Amino acid sequence: MYDKEFKLQTVQLIQEQGKTVAQTARELGLSENTLYRWMTEFKKDGEQAFPGSSQLKPEEKALWDLQNKIRDLEEETRS
Repeated sequence: MYDKEFKLQTVQLIQEQGKTVAQTARELGLSENTLYRWMTEFKKDGEQAFPGSSQLKPEEKALWDLQNKIRDLEEETRS
């Protein structure tokens, strides 16, 4: 699980330094689909993107974690 700061820095690395998604994914050991999702979330919500799970109740956090895991697995099977 990556925190909000990591996700923001990664998106900014791609946008501001002109690195490609493929290059950044290789360097960080992430899937390209994950980076594209992060970029989409950032474009949609800006600094409010990636709210995290620190304010959730334990059962909400468990659901949130499972939803993220499912999304990541679905993205990996598409690539």
